[in-house]
Amino acid sequence: MNRAFAAIIIISSILLMTGCGGGDEDKAALPSDKNVQIAVWEDQRQADTLLYTYLNDDDPQIRARACYALGIIEPEGASAYIADLLNDTQSDVRIEAVFALGLIGDSLYSEKVIPLLFDPDSKVVHQSAIALGKMGGDSAVNALMSFARDTIPEHRAWAAEGLWRADADTAVELLKEMVTDSVESVEEAAVYALRRLEAESAAGNLRFRLKDTIPEIRMYAAEGLRAIKDSASLMALSNQLSRDREWEVKASILRAIMEVGDRRIIKALMNLLAAREHPLVTGMGLSLIGKFEMEALFPKIQPFLNHEEKFLRGEALIALAQLDRTKLMNILMSELENYDWYLRMKSAEALEYIKTPEAANLLEKLLADPDHRVRTAALYSLAEFDFVEMERYLGDAFGDPDPAVTSTAIELITKLKLNQFTEKILDIYEDQLDQADANLRFSILYNLNGWVVDSQIIDENILELLNKALEDTDRNVRKLAIDIFAMTGVDKSEYLGYFDPMITASTYDDFYGRFDENPIAEINTDRGQIRVELLYDKAPKTVANFIKLAESRFYDDVIFHRVVPNFVIQAGDPHGDGFGGPGYTIRSEFNRHEYTAGTMGMAHAGKDTGGSQWFICHSPQPHLNARYTAFGQVIYGLRIVDRILVGDKINSIEIIYPEDK
Repeated sequence: MNRAFAAIIIISSILLMTGCGGGDEDKAALPSDKNVQIAVWEDQRQADTLLYTYLNDDDPQIRARACYALGIIEPEGASAYIADLLNDTQSDVRIEAVFALGLIGDSLYSEKVIPLLFDPDSKVVHQSAIALGKMGGDSAVNALMSFARDTIPEHRAWAAEGLWRADADTAVELLKEMVTDSVESVEEAAVYALRRLEAESAAGNLRFRLKDTIPEIRMYAAEGLRAIKDSASLMALSNQLSRDREWEVKASILRAIMEVGDRRIIKALMNLLAAREHPLVTGMGLSLIGKFEMEALFPKIQPFLNHEEKFLRGEALIALAQLDRTKLMNILMSELENYDWYLRMKSAEALEYIKTPEAANLLEKLLADPDHRVRTAALYSLAEFDFVEMERYLGDAFGDPDPAVTSTAIELITKLKLNQFTEKILDIYEDQLDQADANLRFSILYNLNGWVVDSQIIDENILELLNKALEDTDRNVRKLAIDIFAMTGVDKSEYLGYFDPMITASTYDDFYGRFDENPIAEINTDRGQIRVELLYDKAPKTVANFIKLAESRFYDDVIFHRVVPNFVIQAGDPHGDGFGGPGYTIRSEFNRHEYTAGTMGMAHAGKDTGGSQWFICHSPQPHLNARYTAFGQVIYGLRIVDRILVGDKINSIEIIYPEDK
C-alpha cells in the first residue's frame, strides 16, 4: 500500500478516535489555500495531520512543499512517509524528499535513498549523496564508497562529501587515493573530506597538498593538519607560509601552526611581520609571538602598539602581555584612560596573562567601565586568576545593568560550580519571565547543562528553574530545558509545544508573494560597499525579516563584532558583542544554497534562534551547508568583505527592489 495513502487512513482513524483537528471552528480558522496552510504549520513547527495527506496531493508543488515542511519540522516518524516520495515522477518532489530525509537524518531509511544515486536528475543524485552522509550507517557508507569509484567526476566529488558527513573512518584509505584524482574538483573534495574526518594516517597526503596550485586545496590541507595536530608538518607549514600569496591560505596555515608550532617558526614570523600582509594575517602572527613567548621578536611587536588599525594594536597588547608583563603594565598605567572601548577590552583580555595583584586591581577598575564589553572581558580574565576570590565579583555582576554581563557571570558560576549562587540565578530567571525578549532567559538555560553531573541535576534551585522553564512562553527556552532533562534520562518533550505563527492567511503574501525576482542589499560600511543578492527564492521569511530591519534603520551604525580569519565576518547585533538581537527570533530556513566565498547566512545559537545577526563567508565552508540559513550572496565587494575588521561599522543598508534594478 502507498505509504502516503496509508497515512490518510491512519490519520482519519486518529481523528475519529480523538476528535482532534476536525472541529467546525478549526476548519473555519484554517486557510483554504494549501500553500498557506503548509507555511503556517511550518512556521509553528507543527506537523498537523493534514500535512501528511498533502504528501499524496495531485499537485507536485504541494507534495514538494509538504516534504520540505516535514523535513524542517522533524516530527518523529515522518521519514516513513517522506520516503515514499523518493519514487515520485517529478524530480522536484524527489529532490525535496531526499533533502528532507537528510535534514531528519534517520539511518533506517538510507536503503531507500541509495537507488537515487543513479537518478536521471543530477540534482537528485547530489542531494542523495549528501542525505546518505547525514543519515549514516553501514549501508550508506558502503554505497558512497562504491559511488566514489564512479566514472563521472561529479559523482566522485559528491561521494567524498557524503563520506565525511557520515563520519566514515573506513573510507580514509579510499579518500587518500582520491586526493590524486585526475580531476581538480574531486581532489578538492577528497582533501576536504580528510580534513573533516581528522584522518591522522593522511598527514603525508595533506602535507604534500600544501603546495597545490589550487588555493582551496592548500587551505583545506593546512586545516586538516591542524585538526590532527601533526607536529611533523611544522616546517612544511612554515615554508608554505613564507611562499603563499593568498591571505586566506596563510590564515589557515597560521591556525595550524598555533596547534603544532614552536620556536622553530621564528624566521617565518619575522618575515611575515616585516611584510605588508593582510591585517588578519598580521594579527595571527602577533598572537603566535605571544603564544610561543618569542622574546627576541619584541622589536617586531613594538611598531604595532601604535598602529593606525586598532585591531592590530589590540593584538599587539595581548602578545606583549605574554612577553613582558612589566612593559605592558607600564603602557596600561599611562594609556588605558585614553583608549577607546575596543582597546580597553583588549587590555582586559591581555591582563589575563599577567596574573599579579597589580593586574587584578586594574581588572577590578575595568569592572566599572562604562562599556559592557569591557566589563565582560574583565570578568573572564579575573576568572583565570587562582588567587582571586571570584564570588565577590560575580555577586556584583548580578546587579550590572547590562544582561550580557549578568549572563557572563552565570556562565562562570556554572563553570566554577559555585552552588551558593543558584538561588540568585533562579531569582533572575523569575524576574525575566514577564519580558517579551527571552534572550537572557535563553542564555541562562544555555549555560545550565553544566549542573548535570553523572546524569543528575545536582542543585534543587537549578531543578526548580528547569521545571519553570518547561512552561516558559518562549519555545526555544522550553526546548533547552527539555534537552537538559534528556541528559538525565527524563523525557519532558510533551512541554515543547509550537511557536506562535508569524505567518497567517493575511500575512502570507508579505513573506512568500512579495518578489518575482531577488532584491539587492547595498551594505555601506566604513571600508566600502558590499552588494548582496538576497535569496528570496530560497529563504523568503529570512529575507523579509532582513529587509524589515534594514528599512527600519536597525542596522545603521551597528559594528562587525566578530571576524574569524578565513571564515566569516559577523554583524547585526545592536549590542555590539554577539549577545543582542531584535527582541524576537525567526524560524530557520535551511536550504540547498552552498556556502562559498561571499555567502551570507543567518547566525544562531541553535535551530530557530536567529533574529538579526548575520555573517558573510571569506571562503567556501561546506560544513555550514543546510545547518545555517543561507539567504544572500555577494555579487560585488568581496574585496571589502576581506578588509572588514572587528569594530568596523555599517553606516547603512539600502534595499534595491527588483523593479528598481
